[in-house]
Amino acid sequence: MSTTHHEQLRLQAARRANEEDASLWRWFCGLYEEGRIRWRKAAEGWLVSVDHKHLATEMEFDAAIRVARQRYFSGGRQSLSNSSRVLKDEMGPGLAAESRENRRCPD
Repeated sequence: MSTTHHEQLRLQAARRANEEDASLWRWFCGLYEEGRIRWRKAAEGWLVSVDHKHLATEMEFDAAIRVARQRYFSGGRQSLSNSSRVLKDEMGPGLAAESRENRRCPD
């Protein structure tokens, strides 16, 4: 049974999406283990900061992490339209209770 051109394109797109997703969560895990990424749920959505710089505010957690990564690698938050405050001592759920030495990326 041969696959059609449409099916091949769909499979290629799915592989690319999986690779991009894996790259995103490897980036997240590295920052998490180093204690450099913070997030919290607020009335305006999920606020995400890296190295004490607020990079994203989005209604969905996944979208906030993706936007934060994009802005992290682009060198800034020029297009940030929501709150621009820095999240100083606020940490995502579970981070505050763990010591820096014991942090591990969730499986």
